This record gives sequence, structure tokens and C-alpha cells, in this order.
Amino acid sequence: MGANPFLGVFFHWLGGLASGSFYVPYRGVKKWAWETYWLAGGFFSWIIAPWLLAFIIVPHLGTILSGASGHTLFWSYFWGAMWGLGGLTFGLTMRYLGMSLGMAVALSYCSAFGTLMPPLFAGTIVEKFSSPSGLIILTGIVVCLLGIGVTGLAGMSKDREMPEAKKKEAIKEFSFWKGILVATFSGVMSASFAYGLAAGDPIKELMLQTNFIAAAEADGVKVQGPVAASDADVQDLWGKLAQARQPAAQQMMANIGSLKDGRMDALAAYVDRAKAPESAAITAVLAEIQNPAAALVAAYQKDLGEIKADDPKAAEGTRKTVKELSTFNLKQLAMQIIKGGGKFVKYNDKFGLWQGLPVLIVVLLGGFTTNFIWCTILNIRNKTGREYFSSRKDSPPSRDQETIIETAIDAPSEEVAEHAPRRAAVVAAAALEGEKVPLLSNYFFSALAGTTWYMQFFFYSMGETQMGEYKFSSWTLHMASIIIFSTLWGIALKEWRGSSMRTHVLIAVGLLVLIASTIIVGYGNYMSAIGGG
Repeated sequence: MGANPFLGVFFHWLGGLASGSFYVPYRGVKKWAWETYWLAGGFFSWIIAPWLLAFIIVPHLGTILSGASGHTLFWSYFWGAMWGLGGLTFGLTMRYLGMSLGMAVALSYCSAFGTLMPPLFAGTIVEKFSSPSGLIILTGIVVCLLGIGVTGLAGMSKDREMPEAKKKEAIKEFSFWKGILVATFSGVMSASFAYGLAAGDPIKELMLQTNFIAAAEADGVKVQGPVAASDADVQDLWGKLAQARQPAAQQMMANIGSLKDGRMDALAAYVDRAKAPESAAITAVLAEIQNPAAALVAAYQKDLGEIKADDPKAAEGTRKTVKELSTFNLKQLAMQIIKGGGKFVKYNDKFGLWQGLPVLIVVLLGGFTTNFIWCTILNIRNKTGREYFSSRKDSPPSRDQETIIETAIDAPSEEVAEHAPRRAAVVAAAALEGEKVPLLSNYFFSALAGTTWYMQFFFYSMGETQMGEYKFSSWTLHMASIIIFSTLWGIALKEWRGSSMRTHVLIAVGLLVLIASTIIVGYGNYMSAIGGG
């Protein structure tokens, strides 16, 4: 099965639903301080769920993680920790700008930086957005930012309609420039999660490589493994291409831009995207150049063209699946399996969807570190550590009096659940419950909330596998989906009750624009997947 962008959009909607919903179960937690239920749920979000699901679904998990380089593990962990750090300042954003404007600014930064920074640092952003499909995706990103802005306007309209006393309570210390500064920091740092996922790409490659080889060998197929070109060979190839006079070589130089750091992946991807006449010219150029790296790409291209099957459509489907692999090493490995009689497409269908799960273990461990340290500090400072084990009620500070960790990813669900009106009967019942703390139900609701939180990235990792070479656009889809479903929860919990018709129109338009952005991004990925540019 090749990339299916509209299936990817559906997975991202499921992830957005999980993210927009995760905080609702916390409404069932009674008489615990914020740091207690946040950390209790966090164990499920960042430790238990990632490890348990990856252990169940991903074969050879220990081999994959132990085989990852220290460099890859460090940066995946580091950006996960930085994502958690960004949540410490979100509360200041609310204080200086108010919830609606503050959230709109922070979410805009998070969406833009989380989407655009990975390809920018990879040096591929110009190449990605210079094609027709890339321009469609860029349009979808802009439309998403517009939708965030419209929902922010709806929230500001609702805020203006509040009674004066509630306005002062909602914005305790309005300061536009302080708020913009803090919202920028919070939004940019909250996007660090996307950087961590991008830093973990070598783990995804290792996961596929390990399981492809194991599956092929189980079927009796001998696999040599990919042959890596040295950096010196790649640089020599690049120099020879620069001197070549053939139009195909000059076009290659203009479109790829550079093969620095041994980026054979870029060269192979360029060759794979070429149409038949151009592809033949490129293969001829590479065959003429006396260089080991050129020989590897030429051999791969030759083998790719020789794939045969009883059904021509099946052969073309196999070629498409090989071309969509993210690295040249994986493409070489796929060709070895196919030539050896292995069922590569079957292996890819089996393992491809789950390649991001080992990465989540590392990134979320970084996020757990930041959250664990801060919640422990609050447990000590507020003397709330006993709440994990004691059924006796203390008097912890309220959530509004604490500096909580609330990233731009968490904020839509968290703020909707916290600010939605509660039924008077529920509030009265809570007041009459006495001093006893319902430990069992508190742990249950915390576990439910934490597991639901994790499921957003479980589905995110699945959706990302369906977006082809524009997988970085997954972050835009995720952010749009979070806002869509958290807003729908706000409507269901009557957060918007009593607002004017103008406010209701704004929120409806904002939702429609955000939904449109996910469709536009999905269509752009679809155009790329079918070879439409």
C-alpha cells in the first residue's frame, strides 16, 4: 500500500479528537492538586502507553532503540524536554493577553514553526514548495493560520461580551507586548515536539530496516543490507555533475541544490520523481560517471525498472511503494528483497504504519522529564505529595494559583474543560462529599486522560506515514484538528452559551476554515502521491 493522504488526514482528525478531548476526564478528578493529577495522568501519557503499545505492536523494539545512534537519541529526547519547557510560560500568555488572544497567538506560532522548521533545517524547504503540490500544501498551511485567527477573534468577541467583573478576572494583568513576547516563546517551544519527531527519523529507518530484513529472512530470502556511499564519493559525484554538460545533469544540479552531508536520499528522490524520458536521461548520465555513488543510484534505477508481475498494475504499485520510502538505504534494501523473491509490499504494509512508535518513546521521555521535575517541585512546595497515597483531603492551592505546564498542544482541550460551566448540581454534590478523597476514581480518570492524550500522537504517527514526501505538513493537520475538536467540545459543554450571533458566526466560520485547511493540505499531498507535481 502506497501513501494515502486522505487516509492520513483521517488519522490526523482522530489524533485531533484525542487531543481535543483528553482533558475532559480530568473533570472527574476530585480533591487533588493540579500537579498530582497531571503527573498521575502523565505516567500513562509519556511512559506507560508509549512503551506498552510499542512493545505490543513493534517487533524487535529493544534492538531498534539500542541500535539508534547517541546523536539521534539525544536530539529526540532534547526536543521533547524543550517542548515541556515551553508549557511553563503559557500561563503568563493568558495573564497578559487573555485566553482567546493568547491562545490564538501561541497556536499560530506553534503551527507555523512546527510545520516549516523541519524542512528549513533539512535544507529542502525551497524544493518542497516549488512544485504545484507543494504550493497547494503551503496554501493549506496559510488557510490553517487564518482559521486559527478567526477562532481567536471569536474568542475575543465572547470575552468582550462577558460581565465586567469576569473580564477583570479573565485578564489579570493585560500587557500586549509582554504577552506577545511570552506567547512567541511558548508557541515556538511548544513546536519543539515536531522537531523531536523529525530528529527521530533515523529511528524510523532503523525500525523498517530491522523488520524488513527479519521478515525477508523468515521467508528464506537472503538479504545483504544496504550499501552506503561514502561522503567522499558523494562529494566527488557532485563535483562531476557540476562539470557535466548534459542538460539532464544541469537540471539535476538546479533542482537538488546540494548533496552536502552525503544526502543520497535527495538524489534518489529526485531520480524517482522524474518522468520517463527525463529519468532515462538521468540514468544515462549517472551510468557514464565513474563514481561508486553514481553506480549505486544507476543500479537501483535499473532494478526498479525491471520489476515485473503478472499484473502490470501490481508492478507499478510495487515501484510506487519503493519510491515512497524515505531513504536511499531503504530503497536499496527493498530492491534486494524484491529481487530475492521476498514479499516487500506485504512487509511494508505490515510495518510501515507503525514506524513512528519507537520515536515517540524517546521524545515523550524528554517531555516526561520536564513535567516530572516541575510537578515534583510543586508537590514539595505545596506539600501535596501525600495525595498520591492518602485518602485524606488537604487544602492544596487551586489550579489558577499555580504555574502549570500547559503547552500549545494541550491548551485547547485544557482551557475548554476548565472554563466550561459546570452544572450546579455537580458543584453542590462535590461540596457535600466530605473530606475523603476518591483515590481509585482519581487514578482511573487520570489514567483515562493520560492515555487519551497519548493517542493523539499514536494516530499522528500513523497519519504521517500516509503523507508521502510532504510528511512535515502533518503538524499543520494536527494543530488544525486539535482546535476543531476542542472547539466542538466547548460547544458541547456550553462554553459559548449566551454569546451573540456575531460570535457564533465567527466560531462557525473559523471551524469551516480549519476543516478546509486540512482538506487542502490533504489534496496537495494527494497530488504529490499520484505524481501531479
